[in-house]
Amino acid sequence: MKLKALYGVYYSACGNTRKVIETAAETLQQYLHLPITYIDFTLPAMRKETYVFPKDALVLFGSSVYAGRLPNKMLPFLQNHLQGDNTLALAILTYGNRSYDQAVDEAIQELHLHGFRVIGAAAMSCQHAFTEKLATFRPNEEDKEALRQFLMQLMHTLLENDLSKDMAVLTTKMTTKQSYYKPLKEDGTPAHFLKATPKTRLDFCTKCGICATHCPMGAISFENFYEIIGTCIKCQACVQSCLAKAKYFDDADFLSHVAMLEKNYQKPKENTFWLANTL
Repeated sequence: MKLKALYGVYYSACGNTRKVIETAAETLQQYLHLPITYIDFTLPAMRKETYVFPKDALVLFGSSVYAGRLPNKMLPFLQNHLQGDNTLALAILTYGNRSYDQAVDEAIQELHLHGFRVIGAAAMSCQHAFTEKLATFRPNEEDKEALRQFLMQLMHTLLENDLSKDMAVLTTKMTTKQSYYKPLKEDGTPAHFLKATPKTRLDFCTKCGICATHCPMGAISFENFYEIIGTCIKCQACVQSCLAKAKYFDDADFLSHVAMLEKNYQKPKENTFWLANTL
């Protein structure tokens, strides 16, 4: 059996996961000469569809890490709307330089449960959504080159094996999912900002609507862009997409948590890559 298609399937509220998946897909395309189809499930409309992938495809699954896990609001899409047919897959996770915790294990486990054979995985440090002071400007060219080198190793596996037969796959020893990381304030006490929502500088707002268009939860009203009508997951898509700099968060616990991250997680984290049987 030969591979016939590449798919890049990803959640990327602020764009870094998209950059990583596109780099991976374009690198593999150079050697496999296969068409690429991208499925960006960041926005609600794309998560209404169900996608079934054939056994002769390679799926690059990418997601941001939230609180050390796959984003809880995106997990149902993976569980209910993505289905493989013994389809090869890579799990590529991006995180904001704190920790990916159980996210890689969780992605591997969920993909296996839904018809995918995960033959490789990556955890890549990218600029944090909350602050540009962590992993600033990453993924940079050095990160992308490290990813390309990893994919070259993977290429040998793909070219040297009969893909119609059982290949070595990544497995996880995770038996129980841990709780999501609990954010802390600067003083080390719990930070409670679950109900925090973005505010709008009305004198800055041009009413362009880009914040509502980019919200992964459809939580911003298209009629009144300062009105929150749904669940905010603090992804910062509205803040980062607003060219007028009208969107911001002023919740005290949230800001204290950001300050704690900036204080304790400045040291750049190395990217981590796994091939089958190396996790």
